Amino acid sequence: MKHLLKSAKSLCALVLSMVLLISMSTVAFAADNTIDTEEEISAVLARINAEYGTNIHVLSESELAQYGLTAAEPQAAKSCEPVDLEETLRYIAEVQIPQFERTTQEAKAVMAAASCEMSAFSTSASSIIATKAIDYATAAVEAYITTDSYGNTVWGSILKSYCDTNMYQPTCFIANSTTAKHMDGRRTIYWTGDGDYIAYINGTHYYLYSGTQYASMYVGDY
Repeated sequence: MKHLLKSAKSLCALVLSMVLLISMSTVAFAADNTIDTEEEISAVLARINAEYGTNIHVLSESELAQYGLTAAEPQAAKSCEPVDLEETLRYIAEVQIPQFERTTQEAKAVMAAASCEMSAFSTSASSIIATKAIDYATAAVEAYITTDSYGNTVWGSILKSYCDTNMYQPTCFIANSTTAKHMDGRRTIYWTGDGDYIAYINGTHYYLYSGTQYASMYVGDY
């Protein structure tokens, strides 16, 4: 009886070992299938760009340096599951880039219709950081809050504007230049940012599109 029990335990351990080995092999095989060589990446990019008229490309060393990155920089602490490169880029070309274009047109139209107002000197003791979520990033402005001659709360002097982004998310917007100006009787600050949309796919950064985004920051929200 003890012999049979020992044999059963041995058989069970053998089966479990085989299942584990097969599982590990399957995962490794799946991972290998999503590892893209330079030749494969170039071929996929050529097909996508020819079909959709886009200019998607792997960021060059100079472009990486422009964004404060290096080719050898490790992935974010939270590793991402490998994805199919061509399927991902097709989605970007068909869905995301047209949205980038619409957002850019909207931002330019809004700013063209808006009139700039003079900055006000602030009586506040300290400035605040006002933020607003935009597509794939966060618009930010440092400014004072004060009151006008009627006692209304309004924005005071604008100190600076900038854009916060996580360059290791699947898609991000990196603003190369930003501006901020008073609108609506200084009750609102309009932020605009000109920059690039970047994708991070399987550990590689890709340029997608250059465009403009805008955000409005109503003083009553801060």
